[in-house]
Amino acid sequence: MGVELKKEQIDELLLEDIESDNHPSEFQLGKDYAVLILRLPEMESSGLQVISYAFVIKDGVSFRFNRDLKELVPSGSLHDLYEFLDQKTDQLLRDIQRYHYEIELLEESLYDGAFSSDFMQKWLTYKKDVSLIHRLMFHAGLAFEQFVNHHKRRDDFKDLAY
Repeated sequence: MGVELKKEQIDELLLEDIESDNHPSEFQLGKDYAVLILRLPEMESSGLQVISYAFVIKDGVSFRFNRDLKELVPSGSLHDLYEFLDQKTDQLLRDIQRYHYEIELLEESLYDGAFSSDFMQKWLTYKKDVSLIHRLMFHAGLAFEQFVNHHKRRDDFKDLAY
C-alpha cells in the first residue's frame, strides 16, 4: 500500500467528527482524502447497539479509526472496505429478519388470544428497534451513496458497485 496517514494530517473539524463515538453517518471531502462515517446498528448480547465507524480514504487506501487506540489504522484497499461493510450488512439483514419473525410471532399470539402479559412491552421494544435500524440505515445509505459517487471514477469501482 505505501500510503501513510496521521491524525495530524486531518482537518481539525473532520477529526472531531471521526473521533466522536456517536457521530451520524456522513461523507466529507478533505484536502487530499475522503471521510466516510457510518453509524450502524449492531446486535450484541445486551441488545441493539449503535456504533459509528469512521473511515478515511486516501489514494485508494482505507484507514479505519480505532476507538481503543484512538488512531487511524490501515484497513486495506477499497475492496477490503467493501468486504468489511458487506459483512456488517449481511449480519444486519439477518438481525432484521429475526426481529420481523419475532414481531410476527407476537402478533399471531395476539390474534389467537394466547398472548403473554408482557406482550405490549416486547412488541413495542421490537418495533422501536426496527424503526431505529431503518432510520440509521437510511442515513448510512445516503452517506454511502455520496461515497460511491465520489469514488466511481476509480478503476476499482466495480467492487463498490453493489
